[in-house]
Amino acid sequence: MSRHTERPEFPRDAREARADLELTRAELGDTVHELAQKANLPARAREKAGAATEQARPLLPALAGAVLLLLVVRGLRHRGAKD
Repeated sequence: MSRHTERPEFPRDAREARADLELTRAELGDTVHELAQKANLPARAREKAGAATEQARPLLPALAGAVLLLLVVRGLRHRGAKD
């Protein structure tokens, strides 16, 4: 059985070889960039922390109000126990 297929071997000329090389370089560059992003754990952690902060930001006023109310109630109870 022959190893040659019916289609012509690539590249057919120098121009096609350069085009293939440039495409391969671009794809390899994208792959390296994606792997570097995945390997950069501190940056990924910062991104997730930032997203969590943005998600929690609308809840902060309600949380602060609840804490303040709790402190007032504790203060009133403590004051009532002294009297």
